[in-house]
Amino acid sequence: MRVLLAVVFIVIFIVPAVAIDDKIADRLWESSKVVDELIQAPDSEIPKPLLKRAECVAVIPGLKKAAFGFGGQLGRGAVSCKKNAGNGPFGPPAMISITGGSFGFQIGGQETDVVYSRARGAFAGISLQGAVLRPDKEANQNLYSRQVDVRELVEKGDLPIPEPALKFVQSVSQAASGQ
Repeated sequence: MRVLLAVVFIVIFIVPAVAIDDKIADRLWESSKVVDELIQAPDSEIPKPLLKRAECVAVIPGLKKAAFGFGGQLGRGAVSCKKNAGNGPFGPPAMISITGGSFGFQIGGQETDVVYSRARGAFAGISLQGAVLRPDKEANQNLYSRQVDVRELVEKGDLPIPEPALKFVQSVSQAASGQ
């Protein structure tokens, strides 16, 4: 009976804490797709020299915005920065989120991939708005299996890149190299 209780405890509490959340892996995959599409788009708005000089690249796929008088926006993504004070390869990503609100004469819904701002949907009006970009501590802890200081990822980049993040870092590196 004790063995059965121990197994149930491990399955319920330990395994989910160790496994990387599928939502985080999906977010990293979607972020890499946005970067890949950016590279391949014939109407890309970001100049190649700007990408080559970039020390960090942040991607928030599918930033959602909706309003009817009062509005809000929510998006989650990832950022990867070059190691060695911007002179090395791109390092492990930090998971980020953006939230915001607005008020004014506005109505509609919109979804935007935030890197070079590709928007889908309709939105009209005048508003007063604000947004906050911050680390997604829970997602970072899940991705790295421990509490991680974002500075450790963004400034130092000395942690190994987790397997679900490899494609994102590869896409960002390829975009910055101009290939």
